[in-house]
Amino acid sequence: MYEVAAQILSTPREKHYGYRLCQCTGISPGSLFPILQRFAKAGWLSAEWEIPAEPRARPPRRYYSLTDSGATALETIIARGRPARPAHRRGGRR
Repeated sequence: MYEVAAQILSTPREKHYGYRLCQCTGISPGSLFPILQRFAKAGWLSAEWEIPAEPRARPPRRYYSLTDSGATALETIIARGRPARPAHRRGGRR
């Protein structure tokens, strides 16, 4: 979630789409799209489908734009810093 917030805030006036966010953050689509949906449901992002000039050239993209409340919320996520990840434990329980 931190990586997605940081990437969106790095270019707050741009429209973002999933494939590009996957490339920039290294997050898989299976993890990224639920984050984007959560952000949109919270009102932090608005979402719209593009109308491609040439429909058969590629599938349409869903673009996400940062809202004013989203800018505040994502800045708060960034300010808190990257959450610590639990250390990977090898073997069984101790």
